[in-house]
Amino acid sequence: MSGSGDSDFGGEMKRGRTWFIPLELLAVIVVLGGVAYWFLTGQSIDMSGTKPSPTSDTSVVEMSIDGYALSVPANYLPFGRNRSGGDQEDIRLRALLPDMRGWSRQDAAQFASNAPDAKVVQIGVGLTKDRNTEKARFEKVLRPYTQNPDGEPGPYGLTKYTFAEGQGYDGVELYTFSAEDGSLIVLQCEAAGDATAGPSCWRTMKPDTKPTVTITYRFKRSQLGEWPAIDQGVVRMFKQFTGEAKTPA
Repeated sequence: MSGSGDSDFGGEMKRGRTWFIPLELLAVIVVLGGVAYWFLTGQSIDMSGTKPSPTSDTSVVEMSIDGYALSVPANYLPFGRNRSGGDQEDIRLRALLPDMRGWSRQDAAQFASNAPDAKVVQIGVGLTKDRNTEKARFEKVLRPYTQNPDGEPGPYGLTKYTFAEGQGYDGVELYTFSAEDGSLIVLQCEAAGDATAGPSCWRTMKPDTKPTVTITYRFKRSQLGEWPAIDQGVVRMFKQFTGEAKTPA
């Protein structure tokens, strides 16, 4: 009797187990589908949002820094913490030359490159207590530490300044360009860089409407000859992100 009972009990367990098989298969399919989705869109499951996790999603993210409002396609935002939207302490963006496009799977290798000839433009938006304009900062903070305060002809239509040694700018070269509207574009470039990464150049500017916010973009020095297009591209991009210009169809 006990043998028969045990057999019947085992049979019930086996029959009951068959209900779980479709559920297990469904769970596996869902997991694999999720993995495929994250892979295809370039997203990451980094929940902290502090590690780069680029995405090909072009959905617009609404965000702001100290009231400076931006509407940025998600594929320009490599960090998940920025893609959450809302008020931000700082924003990091990346775009690819020559057309300042956002991340996509086909461009993933170029976006990941840190080679001397890389075409990635890295952009940071943050807060500052310095109320000086870019031109005023050059006159007050940078120019006094140069060996040639009048400047000299530099490459690509720029004026070059050389910093005096021991002033905190060793290994950095200074370039300026006087714009038609009377403003001054100030570029700083590393004279040399890591052998594998190469030197970089950068500009820090401010939105006309928000002196508490700075926008700094950085690119490889090998692209210095394209600085006008890079600068215009960044300015145009932020006009689109702030709604000052319509995004091309």
